[in-house]
Amino acid sequence: MQIAAATARSRSTLKISAMQTETVLVVEDSQSEQLRMSAMLQGFGYRVATAENGQQALEILRRKAIRLVVSDWRMPAMTGIDLCRALRDDPTFGQPYVILVTGQNTKTDLVAGMDAGADDFIAKPFSSEELRVRLQAGMRILGLRRKSEQRSLQLADALSREAEANRMIRRDLALAARMQREFLPAPVSPFPQIDIGTLFHAASMVAGDGYNFFRLDEHHLGFFLIDVAGHGVAAAMLSFAVSRLLSPEYTTGPLRGHADDALSQTSRLLPEHIVPPDQVLHWLNRHFVETDDCTHYLTMVYGVLNIETGAGELCQAGHPHPLIVENQRRVKKLGTGGFPVGMLAEATYEPVLFHLGEGERLVLYSDGITESRGEDGSPFGTQRLANLLGQIHDRELSEGITQIGIQLLQGWLRDTPGEDDISLLAIERRTAAH
Repeated sequence: MQIAAATARSRSTLKISAMQTETVLVVEDSQSEQLRMSAMLQGFGYRVATAENGQQALEILRRKAIRLVVSDWRMPAMTGIDLCRALRDDPTFGQPYVILVTGQNTKTDLVAGMDAGADDFIAKPFSSEELRVRLQAGMRILGLRRKSEQRSLQLADALSREAEANRMIRRDLALAARMQREFLPAPVSPFPQIDIGTLFHAASMVAGDGYNFFRLDEHHLGFFLIDVAGHGVAAAMLSFAVSRLLSPEYTTGPLRGHADDALSQTSRLLPEHIVPPDQVLHWLNRHFVETDDCTHYLTMVYGVLNIETGAGELCQAGHPHPLIVENQRRVKKLGTGGFPVGMLAEATYEPVLFHLGEGERLVLYSDGITESRGEDGSPFGTQRLANLLGQIHDRELSEGITQIGIQLLQGWLRDTPGEDDISLLAIERRTAAH
């Protein structure tokens, strides 16, 4: 018995110690009842503030943050019910925990008190132990409420940081997208005998598609169009890296050097100082397969055109078939398919010889065009693209490509975002009349 009594006193001491800093506001118009409750609360270890009615209670609560309120129901000037409503209507009071005290223990009183915003309800006469456990319950609820508010603040802070990070990412992506578009060449031909037309539309801010065309010497035009698998920053960075490697100014890239007869798979129409397209793709494939951290692959077409004779050679690596639009508006496919670059170490690439007559157009494009789906879910398709290319053949090249872009983006996709990047490069060999 002595041990049990000592344990109980120890627990009581711990409870009192934990409550030392908590203040309870007693709102009671009866002086004797106010003194009785104050004595009880001080015995429990609470500090006590008192008010004779609801109006005095509000004045005290405006000056001091008090989280526990024990209020009588019926009082002059402002009742306990009106006090509850005032506290709930004004968030500046901090939503204290309110226990209403009433002389009538009825369901009607309970419903009215709870509707007014009371947190708990106690009927007179009540014992000190009943008041103690009601306040303990209030303390637990206030503790849970504080934890919930802290977590809400932490969540709001985390969401704010995340939103700021997302704003920075979007800003950086917008800058990267602008730089990517600026790196793409303007459709200005490096030769007077050639016209150039281009179309580019990214599915997201940055794209895995890219293209370029450039002088290899005074008679030869180099050109390519690439499509990196996937989307986003990684695909865009790889697209940029390949475009850099295929730049004639890059001193250690695949365009430097001479044709390797050991790799030649057909008779060569190109001079010795120009590396054939199949060897360019072989170099790129080996380079990216041997790069351990490269997890993407790409499809592409690379080719060379003699702008004087129209003789050309290209190589296709898993990319959609290049198209030649002939003067009779007939459209023919080039290439045999091939493996994407960066997928298989042992992949080989077959060169394709072609001839581009005067007034004819060579068109390279990504599968973002042919696989884009309209409102009914059907793909745009190679045949629809070929038909459009035939229809615009009598127009100026830049005007015609613009028309294709309008039909594709507004007529077919209807300004909805496509699933893939869209790119197109068209090369026209002018007639002598030009």
